[in-house]
Amino acid sequence: MGENPDELVGKAHSKLNPGFFGKLFSTKDSREEEAIDLLNSAANIYKIRKNWKKAGETYEEIADLEVKQGSNTAYVQYQNAAHCYSFIDKKKQNKNLDKAIESCEKTGKYMQAGKIAKQIASELEENLDYTNAIDKYKKAAEYFELDNQNTKSLQQQCLLKVADLMCITNHKDMFSEAPKIYEKIGMQYLTVPLLKSSAKDMFFKNVLCYIAKKDEVTADVNLKKYLLEDPTFDDTRDSKLLKALIKCITEPYDVEGFKKEVQSYKTVKELDKWKINMFAMALKNIEKDDDDIL
Repeated sequence: MGENPDELVGKAHSKLNPGFFGKLFSTKDSREEEAIDLLNSAANIYKIRKNWKKAGETYEEIADLEVKQGSNTAYVQYQNAAHCYSFIDKKKQNKNLDKAIESCEKTGKYMQAGKIAKQIASELEENLDYTNAIDKYKKAAEYFELDNQNTKSLQQQCLLKVADLMCITNHKDMFSEAPKIYEKIGMQYLTVPLLKSSAKDMFFKNVLCYIAKKDEVTADVNLKKYLLEDPTFDDTRDSKLLKALIKCITEPYDVEGFKKEVQSYKTVKELDKWKINMFAMALKNIEKDDDDIL
């Protein structure tokens, strides 16, 4: 592109701040539309030339103008700005993503708001900022729930992220929130033929949460309930492990038995970070109480 983007921005600003005759022979709306077109052209050129700072600033200016106009697509320009800032300034990137979400909220575009919040949460998770990632995943799930379109799967994805991250990081609300999420989604999966088999994983996680908490009563009650809801769960390796571990955390505690059950399970099932943390927490709880007895 041979055009000078700085000159295009200058022309746009002249449109937005015209002299007496400029105002006399054109309407404010038409001047703003012309300015937006000029700014768009400039922003695209900056982007092609990888001038990320000016590209981000120009897209942000376009978005602010569109917000003033009452546009319902300003969030797209904020996302464009965020993409440019992602190369040079993470704070400005996140600021523009938050503006994009705010724009979506005002115009009732909850699916888009949810997707942007999910994007932010994913990046926070990658950067190991788990506390803020959990909050953003929660917010994303709320947006997906508000949307009238078929967004249940997206909502479930975000809620599972909330529960899993809580358990992996020993979040203060892990035992009050995570088990409820696993049960809720597990029950939802049971009603969908293609997802029914995945319900077992949710029920396994719910019961293991209570085992980690050393709440053998709730763990046993829930396991029996899930076996009634899904009889095919009974004859699985996961179910057999849960039954054995519930016995191990019931007084008198069986620390060695717990370790053997987990080791045996490990030979047939891969232990991910989530399972390792929950097994470790449960073992720590019964070892501590076992020492107290001695």
